[in-house]
Amino acid sequence: MESVFIKNRTALITGASAGIGFELATALAPKLDGLIVVARRAERLTELAQELHSRLPMLAVVVETADLSDPKAVESLLRRLDERGISVDVLVSNAGGRG
Repeated sequence: MESVFIKNRTALITGASAGIGFELATALAPKLDGLIVVARRAERLTELAQELHSRLPMLAVVVETADLSDPKAVESLLRRLDERGISVDVLVSNAGGRG
């Protein structure tokens, strides 16, 4: 079976500002060409993106702030990605509680 982590793949990881989502983003980043990190806390996402870019300069990291418990926020996120021509190959749905 072919791995989903091959060249020209972009992953979207929800809940990426802390905990498991943060760890997944860090672990998967070297296997991807693009990474979209989504969470409610913009500052933490920006720090993650800067850290990843410093280690992996060729990785395209997109930071998207959204509260995915709101269906309208999900629609807005999808619209923004579509407007930018960003397609998602791998989804890691890790958004969780109100921490």
